[in-house]
Amino acid sequence: MEPKMEQNDTTLEQLIEAAQKENWDFVDGHINNSHLTSEPINWALNIGLYIEDQNVRDLAATLLDRSDEEIKPEDVEKLQKIMVEDSYHIVRYRVAVALYKRGNRNSVVEQMMQEAKNDPDVGDLAESYLE
Repeated sequence: MEPKMEQNDTTLEQLIEAAQKENWDFVDGHINNSHLTSEPINWALNIGLYIEDQNVRDLAATLLDRSDEEIKPEDVEKLQKIMVEDSYHIVRYRVAVALYKRGNRNSVVEQMMQEAKNDPDVGDLAESYLE
């Protein structure tokens, strides 16, 4: 039997590749605490959310919604804009979750969270914060 790859061995590049291939089981199973620290979060905030591939943007938003890293006020402004303007609803919803979990309760975030809770992909996540 081959040894199972440790989650800690997964690189951000491998997660990006899996997201591009829509291999969400791999992504979900291999995101670990090392992906939720400042360097990957900075990638998500400054690069990942601006990549044309919606699946990579989804990964970036997922890292943000799973992380507890503090987000600077100027990044909050960028996220609020992405939450409203991104063409992919999953990205908008995950960004709303990332903002909401960090205490942002403005009316746009609240409205997006209400929409998100009805989505089959992120509904349970949004609902868990709204309870």
